[in-house]
Amino acid sequence: MKYFLLFLLPASLNAAIITECGEYTAKGVVRAKEDGIKLIVNEKTQSEYVISMPRLEQGKIAGHIDRDVTVKLLLDKLDGQKGVTENIISIDFRIPDPLKPGDTGFTLDKKTPCRKN
Repeated sequence: MKYFLLFLLPASLNAAIITECGEYTAKGVVRAKEDGIKLIVNEKTQSEYVISMPRLEQGKIAGHIDRDVTVKLLLDKLDGQKGVTENIISIDFRIPDPLKPGDTGFTLDKKTPCRKN
């Protein structure tokens, strides 16, 4: 049993930790919240990451509310487990893998400098 726990530990430490700004491919779900439409990665887990965006960008993903998506975006402001994007590059529907309930996450495609404000 202790070997099984050691096997899972490295995966849990790396979950949804974003430390650099840049262009990312994010797999998550689009949700309508009180303060606007959000992209949520690793929803309902301890590593949940919420991405906010201005209204113009919200319009790009509004047709995908409550659906699983793959989004290419520019994360240019980070705040703990929250990020802000000013640019959604592309969005596609995604079919979740039923054998991997945690098939969401981030992939850094290109590093960019963070926005100051």
